[in-house]
Amino acid sequence: REKMLVARKEMMSAFGPIKVGHTWLDIGGGTGRNIHFMRAQLDKFDTIIVLDICPELLEIGEQSARQSFTKAQCEKIKWVCADINNPKISEELAHVSWNRTRRGFDTITFSYSISMIPKWEDALYSAKSLMSDQGRVLVSDFDTYTLEGNSFKDFLIHTWYKQDGVRIEAKTRDTIVNEVFSGSEFTTSVARMQRKLAGVMIPHFVACCRKSTVTTPGGFRRSLTPDLLDFTSIEEKKSD
Repeated sequence: REKMLVARKEMMSAFGPIKVGHTWLDIGGGTGRNIHFMRAQLDKFDTIIVLDICPELLEIGEQSARQSFTKAQCEKIKWVCADINNPKISEELAHVSWNRTRRGFDTITFSYSISMIPKWEDALYSAKSLMSDQGRVLVSDFDTYTLEGNSFKDFLIHTWYKQDGVRIEAKTRDTIVNEVFSGSEFTTSVARMQRKLAGVMIPHFVACCRKSTVTTPGGFRRSLTPDLLDFTSIEEKKSD
């Protein structure tokens, strides 16, 4: 399975700077595989929540973490069986983290999970509502061969993966960039790639959607306020 989810590493590299007290929500994180990519920086995190609707996967992830990380590091990780589209998900996550996530999450990830969530648009909006002032949402998943997703090869990959409950549509990228995270409040970029699996090139994408910020003369980043937006334009959209 690791060979199939090849864009995960690229997604994790888009994490951005991790400061002491960082909070992270991994949606559909199941076995906690993503956490292992951050092993060297786990001590900087305040809270990591792995959210999944499958308790069996969460149990596997928790056992793996106990074998791989220190006790102190494991105490930072919360394994939560819940639906991201639960209207009260913010309160639930705040409760399990002892209110440490009330300010929102600095990083929210969907690693090959958005294509398996039935109400995936709602999941993106839910993630958006859970972002901190300087937060970012990262998405890695399968993609279409063409930008529009209307070629014969796109039809084949859509049909093939649909058998396993995986939805592959160009609409996913378009919704992320042009609907959920559109506007000057966000800086959004998308990278598309193809990687070989069993001799066949499979398309993937990584999207990074972060709150637009400015850097003060002192080197601190802060969110753009409405008056600053009138004078500062730092939004860039790349969707090739």
